[in-house]
Amino acid sequence: MKISSEQIQNLYKFTQKHYVEYFDLQTELVDHLANGIETQWQHNPHISFEDALEKEFKKFGVFGFMEVVEERQKALGKKYLGIIKKEFLSYFSWPEFIKFATLWSVLFAGLYWVGNKEMLVVSLLIIIFVVMLYMLFKLNHTIKQRRRNSNKKWMLEQHIFNLGGVVRGMFIPLELGAQLRLFELFSWSVLTITFVSLAITIYVFLLYIMIYKIPKKARVYLTETYPEYNYS
Repeated sequence: MKISSEQIQNLYKFTQKHYVEYFDLQTELVDHLANGIETQWQHNPHISFEDALEKEFKKFGVFGFMEVVEERQKALGKKYLGIIKKEFLSYFSWPEFIKFATLWSVLFAGLYWVGNKEMLVVSLLIIIFVVMLYMLFKLNHTIKQRRRNSNKKWMLEQHIFNLGGVVRGMFIPLELGAQLRLFELFSWSVLTITFVSLAITIYVFLLYIMIYKIPKKARVYLTETYPEYNYS
């Protein structure tokens, strides 16, 4: 016996009922449940669809699909970090390295020649803060638009547009850098200027990658992960 189309839809509803909101994970679980039910029918053709489903669901244990969801979140969290790493390392190959080296050089020169280095750093951080807020606002608008266009949620898509859940952490360097007393510890030697300019450069590029570049290429990454995404 084979699962019917109507029963497949019932399996999707079953996963939704048990708090699986992401379509990609729903599909994986539906395939798993359907295969299990069909295997049961091979051994016992008289068992009902509902009873066979209940037996399959019990195999997931007390917490149901929760552990599967958590495992997938961890796996896709690692994949998202891998995407960030890939995009960041691309700036260390030619000709992209020119962009990284140019910003680093400009920041280094500014910190080297300007007298009030503390105010320069704080001013830069304020500018970064304002630009970041603007980009996050635009990203939020994009998220709302995508949700209006599609009723399906994809777990990797959630990671991409929620920035891996680290939005709050993005502001920590700004908060630390805004404390002028922090700079009293600096002697502003060439080594210090090199470190600070490099740290700001890395921070700016990571923000750019996470807030702009990866979301802009979201369809590419999502299609690589979910071939069926193009048809959603």
